[in-house]
Amino acid sequence: MINFKTDNYNKFNFKVPSFGGDLGEAYMRITKENTIGLVIDIQERLVPAMFEKETLLKNCQTLISGLNELGIQLVVTQQYTKGLGETAKEIRDVISDFSYIEKRDFSCCDEPVFADKLKELNAKNII
Repeated sequence: MINFKTDNYNKFNFKVPSFGGDLGEAYMRITKENTIGLVIDIQERLVPAMFEKETLLKNCQTLISGLNELGIQLVVTQQYTKGLGETAKEIRDVISDFSYIEKRDFSCCDEPVFADKLKELNAKNII
């Protein structure tokens, strides 16, 4: 288990395989039934300040398109939409049935709606 210093992450009980011993411990199976894609705060007023924003947007579009092709559900968050704007159009355009979770806290893990969504989707793997 990942040992974070704050309780914000421990409440999700993240587990990682041990690579020190038995090879069986290191095996992780990622299936679409227990995996989600997570898009966090790629918003209109934040994108201009992002490093290599064109590359970031292109890579995100490619990843999201691949997750869509594989049938993996997406969860999108937006931080203070009123002030930071909507998810960038380049990202919205590749997400069918676009919807988002509004965050009031900086961390997704502090947002109860986000935690409920992870449980609802049985998310064990987050890409």
